[in-house]
Amino acid sequence: MEMYQVYVCECCGKESLSHDTIEECEASHMGLTVAEKRAWDALKSAAKHFGSVVSTTNNERTRAAYDNAIKRLISFEQLHGISKN
Repeated sequence: MEMYQVYVCECCGKESLSHDTIEECEASHMGLTVAEKRAWDALKSAAKHFGSVVSTTNNERTRAAYDNAIKRLISFEQLHGISKN
């Protein structure tokens, strides 16, 4: 038996065996380059991480880090016209 990993675009449902193809597809739907999409994904990941940290260790330092991560994410989204639809 052989197994294949298939990647699927979250926007249009296109399927491919190539991660890069789907990454390009998703970025194009958003009007971003692949590098910009990766930067956005990293900002979302950082915001999620710091939100998790605040939920377990809520203090001034962790709240400030979370607030900063959210501000950076919002700034990027506004700059690139990304909405939550």
